[in-house]
Amino acid sequence: MRRIPAWYKLTPRRLNLEREILRSLPYFELRTDGFDDSGRFRPTGTVVYRGEYSGRIERFDVALEYLDRFPYVAQPVYDERKRFGVCEGGHLFSDHQLCLTLRERNEFSLGSEALTEEVLGASLLWFDKRLIFERSGRKKWPGPQEVHGFRAKVIFVLEQSGLLGNEQALQWANRLYDQACESHRYIPMDPYSPCPCGSGKRHRFCHGETITRLGPIFRRIAQNSRDYVTEHRN
Repeated sequence: MRRIPAWYKLTPRRLNLEREILRSLPYFELRTDGFDDSGRFRPTGTVVYRGEYSGRIERFDVALEYLDRFPYVAQPVYDERKRFGVCEGGHLFSDHQLCLTLRERNEFSLGSEALTEEVLGASLLWFDKRLIFERSGRKKWPGPQEVHGFRAKVIFVLEQSGLLGNEQALQWANRLYDQACESHRYIPMDPYSPCPCGSGKRHRFCHGETITRLGPIFRRIAQNSRDYVTEHRN
């Protein structure tokens, strides 16, 4: 099977544009704009933040990894110097990738020329919040936040189904999540069981779409729970 050429070979103009964007952002200082050993475009640079009241300048070295499907997938951003430690509530994965957003929320403009600016803008915001988090003694992440990993995907499905505020449905989903993690096997959901929303209807005829969307997530949890939970408990 013929391999699809890398994105920068299909659209050389986009590679030049990306370099121009990286050089133009006022809060980002581009340091290198080359390729890594695997042939991926991996620029590095410094995110610069100025305190609103103190005027103090903070600098944060990051690396962006342009994946094969760019620009239809956002670039992961890494804490290049491992300045921040991986800890509970710190929104930093074990490989020092910044947790910027839940992918399913589609908060970045994939496929557009604005993608890189949005990703680095989110990194600047992450940096500001992480500084506050560190000053607080790592007690609380400032502002709204989401949990990590597969649990975030479960919560997102409940939110989209209108069930996030339903305590009975939330307990049901948490129970299935825990079962998948503990048993390391997928337990299929019965579509004819009572719907967890408490309506009294069969699940299939009430929130049946929820089963359709949660099934693959719980299956992946069961298959990957040992490794995933260990790596992403932060």
